Amino acid sequence: AGSLLSHLRDRKAKLDGEVTMEGFATARPLDGEITIDPILGGLIRYEFTFAADDGARYRFVGQKDVTLRDPVGSMTTLPGQILALDGKQGATAQLAFAKKDLPSFLGTWRLDF
Repeated sequence: AGSLLSHLRDRKAKLDGEVTMEGFATARPLDGEITIDPILGGLIRYEFTFAADDGARYRFVGQKDVTLRDPVGSMTTLPGQILALDGKQGATAQLAFAKKDLPSFLGTWRLDF
C-alpha cells in the first residue's frame, strides 16, 4: 500500500509475484492489486495481469467471499477467472489453499509503507 492511511481508507495494496500454470505460464511475473477487507467488506479480491509463456497478456480476477458460517473454507478457497485483455474469458479457476501452508504464505507478505 502507498501508506497505512491509504490502505485503511481503501483496503487496497500492490500485488506482485509469479504465476505458474502447467503448460501455460511458467514462473511468469504478475503485477496487480489486492483488496483486503474480510471484516467490514467480507472479501479479499485479487486482480493482476501477466504474460503467458507465448507472450500473450492475460488478467486474473478472483475473490474470496469471507463468511462467518465457514471462515476457514471461505479464506482458503479462491474462485477466479482468467481473461484475455479484450475481456473474453479464457478459463475459470477454483484455487484451494492448504491450511498447513498458511504460515509460509503469510511469510511472503511485506509491509512497504
